[in-house]
Amino acid sequence: MVNSLKSADFFKNSFFNFASKNPKAAAIVAIATAILSSIVLCVKFLGRSKTVSTASAQPPIIGPLTSQEQELNVPIHYQKNALKPIFCNIKNSCEFTAHGYYEGQIGDKGNNCALRCIQTLTDHRNLHLTFDELVETCSRKDENRLDGPSIAKNILSKNNTSSDLFFINKELDCTKPMRYPAFKVALKNHFLKPAPKPVMIDNGSFAYCIVGIGSPAGSNDFHLAIMDPHIKQGARMAEGSDAQHVGVYTITLDAEGRQTHVNDFPVNELSEEFLSPYQNPMSLQRLSFNNVREEGPKNDWTVLFPASSC
Repeated sequence: MVNSLKSADFFKNSFFNFASKNPKAAAIVAIATAILSSIVLCVKFLGRSKTVSTASAQPPIIGPLTSQEQELNVPIHYQKNALKPIFCNIKNSCEFTAHGYYEGQIGDKGNNCALRCIQTLTDHRNLHLTFDELVETCSRKDENRLDGPSIAKNILSKNNTSSDLFFINKELDCTKPMRYPAFKVALKNHFLKPAPKPVMIDNGSFAYCIVGIGSPAGSNDFHLAIMDPHIKQGARMAEGSDAQHVGVYTITLDAEGRQTHVNDFPVNELSEEFLSPYQNPMSLQRLSFNNVREEGPKNDWTVLFPASSC
């Protein structure tokens, strides 16, 4: 500290001596120093402003709803076979609660569809885990690299509930992939049991629950009732009976497992009005199970069948 003061005094005296002998040069040095100081301050201010604006442009995916996001979606509970009068092509459906984005003061759009599906599975087992509890569970080191159905299997297992994990069209070293014909048979066997449970499916981009099936006589088509959590804020608050069932619809699969329809509409001709309650329209159009390899998206799925008995 003493040395610093001595150095400061030395430079101060030197400058005064220089200024007394060269007043014009001293004035130029003073002006240049002032300009340089102003430039440094401007750079620091701009850097700080840029940092603030970048942070505000990327809000957290999980967080409390803002004042503009107060219209919440509420979970809808369906009793067993309650989908029959709503969707005539679904003959067997399980009891389930339809969960979606923007429930419980949480703005979670983006990548939490798997957690909403896990909520549906755990509700069915009377575990009733909160969304925060699920987020904490999925953040653990032993869980954060797993897909949604694998995490769900672990949660159910820890609560004494068995389940079976399958991989559709996934080429893994440890297991042989299931193909669509076998998947179709497994779904029929599952939903024809006395107390079927929702089946969770996840392709790495979108997660859903299958909550019912229909298999018309004399046709190769197969119908699935889908619980889709990818819904917009306030989607279930709109007026009209259709709004009550936002996030639940049917799809039609052809003999090879290719998706052809959503409800009664061709999959590539869905109207903007029909798609408007959903965060990403592609979530309604990525439900094929045929073994595609040469072109188009790969229909690779992880599937979890919870045991039917409690």
